[in-house]
Amino acid sequence: MSFTINTINGNKVHTSELENMNSDLLLIKDSLDMNNNNITNVNNINLSTINNLPYPPTESNNTTLANLSNISNGKYSQVNGNVIVTGNNTDPTNHISIIGGTGFGSLIFSPEELTVGSSYHIKIAGTLQTHQKKKINISIYFDSTKIFETKIETIDSDILIDNLNNNSYAYESEIDFTITNNGLNGSIYSNGQILYVKDSSFNGLRGSSSEYIVNNINLTNNLLLDIRIYWEDSADSSELLTNKMVRITKMF
Repeated sequence: MSFTINTINGNKVHTSELENMNSDLLLIKDSLDMNNNNITNVNNINLSTINNLPYPPTESNNTTLANLSNISNGKYSQVNGNVIVTGNNTDPTNHISIIGGTGFGSLIFSPEELTVGSSYHIKIAGTLQTHQKKKINISIYFDSTKIFETKIETIDSDILIDNLNNNSYAYESEIDFTITNNGLNGSIYSNGQILYVKDSSFNGLRGSSSEYIVNNINLTNNLLLDIRIYWEDSADSSELLTNKMVRITKMF
């Protein structure tokens, strides 16, 4: 028996005298460059990898064919949020979520994304305007469980942030958390820093750092991440924090 297989660009694979075959499956291995062979239609093709990356992509990494050659570790990115937290928001049980605007990616974390060693980086940023030297609380939640808490302190005598003449100055907060134990009795370690401009020189910076540990958190279900802010000791609506960025990146 002999037959010919016509290939792209008129090349041919010719076979003859196939004997003692245990199957009617003929496997031909070759390197095929799909960028330079004028391929316009592909039907019923099974792929295990593309550019040495698993295909099809898993749901957890949100990969599409458009970026298989340049996969990023982005989890969530928010634009046009501009969520404003005024000084009369002082209720620690009902503080404001800064998730808003247009978000790309997902804030839902699956159990597969929360295995031991999984680590994520969160960055939030915007502007701060205060006149009374107040304190701002920033908290990260998985559903109703707090996994991180930190504060912007504006109470030291050398901080000029209380005399900004109604100008707004930049602030940012960066937080990392790592899953140290997963399952029904999960544990999460978090560490975060805050940096803000303290006066009109625009190079007078002040910051703080804190850590947070939560134990016995159930990591066997999908969890929704939220970031919430309130003023701990203000009732002045002219105190303003405007958050303009929320970004979450998977580090490991």
